[in-house]
Amino acid sequence: MFKKLFFSFLIVHLATVSAEEAVNLIGKKHEFFSRKNDSALISMNKKKLFKWNSSRKNEACFPADPGVKNELTFFGHPVTSAFIRFNNDTPVSICFTLFGDDKTEMISADKFRKNMMSIFTALKKRYPGCKPKIVRRSYPNGMNTNALVWKTEKYACIMKWGIKGTKATGEKPLFLQLEFEVLQPGHDPLKRLIVKTRYDVSSEKAGEKHQVKREDKGDVYLKDFPMFDQGKNGNSAAAVIQRILEFNNRKPSKPVTVTPFKKGTKFHSDVEELQLHLKKLCETHKLRMKVHYLCFDGKRSSRKLQNIVGNYNRFAKNSGRKKLDVPKGGSAAVSATFKKMDIGILADSRKDDHNSIEFQEYIMSEIMAKKPVIWYTVLGVVKEGKLPAPLPPSQMRLIIGFNNTSKEVIYTDSWGKGHELKKMSYENAWAITLATYTITAE
Repeated sequence: MFKKLFFSFLIVHLATVSAEEAVNLIGKKHEFFSRKNDSALISMNKKKLFKWNSSRKNEACFPADPGVKNELTFFGHPVTSAFIRFNNDTPVSICFTLFGDDKTEMISADKFRKNMMSIFTALKKRYPGCKPKIVRRSYPNGMNTNALVWKTEKYACIMKWGIKGTKATGEKPLFLQLEFEVLQPGHDPLKRLIVKTRYDVSSEKAGEKHQVKREDKGDVYLKDFPMFDQGKNGNSAAAVIQRILEFNNRKPSKPVTVTPFKKGTKFHSDVEELQLHLKKLCETHKLRMKVHYLCFDGKRSSRKLQNIVGNYNRFAKNSGRKKLDVPKGGSAAVSATFKKMDIGILADSRKDDHNSIEFQEYIMSEIMAKKPVIWYTVLGVVKEGKLPAPLPPSQMRLIIGFNNTSKEVIYTDSWGKGHELKKMSYENAWAITLATYTITAE
């Protein structure tokens, strides 16, 4: 009996010591951030936990080898993935995901909260003289994101999580992450949008066509995205399909074109035609079109435009600015109406829409999965440089990246040289968004 108990204890003990504790890796005085290059990938137990994600050696991920069981824990809780960012050969941030990866098994809200409380109690002991500050945000769709931030003189520890629903209606845990970072001027973690940190855990492979490139200043984008010049009078729906086909090594023998609708065809809005062109092109080229967001849809277009203008007018009135006439029924003049709007007021009137936060989440998720986002917008509302004349009323563009530090989308237009990589704030980008789509091969 004693031998059985001894061997049981030994097995449990060996399983415990075989796991590397993330907090020990960081060090009591954040010594981790003083490591150089490859030494940051090695644990205290001399195991290589992380691997380089790119030849530039400015990012690394855990696990180093998915085929080998390298255990990493955070105060005893399993870490499913982790990510290190470097600057000048030394780490500047490290993020541990404890819940929220695709491979994570679902747990109850009670278990999720118990895990959070356990980690919170341990972090309080780690930072005894530092009172954490909480940042919260709730959204109309029932999503709640939260962060507890411990700030020392040089470093910050951020515990952030997301839950959908309430205790009364039922809660669904979304993610739980722990981040440690070197504090940098102008990047106060207390002023950041609370979103799940996303990263690519696959290595950059030699000869791989599709790569997610990360710049030191926070730009994350699809590298070497193919360009196609639609010309001044070209069809932007055809152009984005052309570029996506090329991106997926399916360049057509002839440029993608659209068949014009019959003269006199009636549309429910002035932005519907391009949407129908896109749908038809996907059918022709055997592509699967996933609609993530569609603002003006068929017969509901006129009512939707009236609602947007009504909300805009409420914000305009509070700002002492001129209100717009609410458009009547019939075909919705979306482009003409949007162009009468002040971008600041329009952005304010749309930013509390629950789709705005999903817009950012969606972009990050698709880019990290190496998928460009078709972004349908109104032109002429946001001031942009180097646009063609005459300016088309609306345009299908491609979002191919993002920067969560500067809070911008990175996009490209199909007008040739000079339009490869452009940026716009999340707020302005969402304000002029008509629809977003992801295209995949059938």
